[in-house]
Amino acid sequence: MRKFSRLWAALSIVGALTAGAGSAFAGGTSTTTTVITASSVNPSTVGQNTTLTATVNQTSNAFNTCTGTVTFMNGATPLVCAAPPRNISGASPTYTATCTVSFPTGGPQSLTASYAGGGSCIASNSGTFTQNVNAVAAVPTLGGWAAFLFTALMIGGGLWVMARRNSASPFTPA
Repeated sequence: MRKFSRLWAALSIVGALTAGAGSAFAGGTSTTTTVITASSVNPSTVGQNTTLTATVNQTSNAFNTCTGTVTFMNGATPLVCAAPPRNISGASPTYTATCTVSFPTGGPQSLTASYAGGGSCIASNSGTFTQNVNAVAAVPTLGGWAAFLFTALMIGGGLWVMARRNSASPFTPA
């Protein structure tokens, strides 16, 4: 009987120590970190599809399973991913989520990822990831006087060719 009461006391102490959040045993919550780890193309070009990958790492209690989604942001604006939702996938302690997106303007884009938390895992936010987006090279166009002169030459040249064809010239076949 004495051995049983000692065992009961020991189990009660272990149970009390492991009941809190962030414990190393199943049943507690897991803390996480979120990082944007990759971009399929960096730098990219305006309008080009780029796949971003965010990694959610459990930093405690790897016995739990994380679920939930990651929201990708460009500054304060949520990115519209090609295939929402961005559910995390993988196995403890590392999960990933992807977002395929194109950027409408050139320049550096300040991106972040926010894991909403889920299962027994606590939410976390990434630091800033810079995606460089190059502007599309402009196609030269004729503007102003150059466009006017080009149009005048094309119209005038066309009228001259038509007039030559319809004239009674010794060089025109009969």
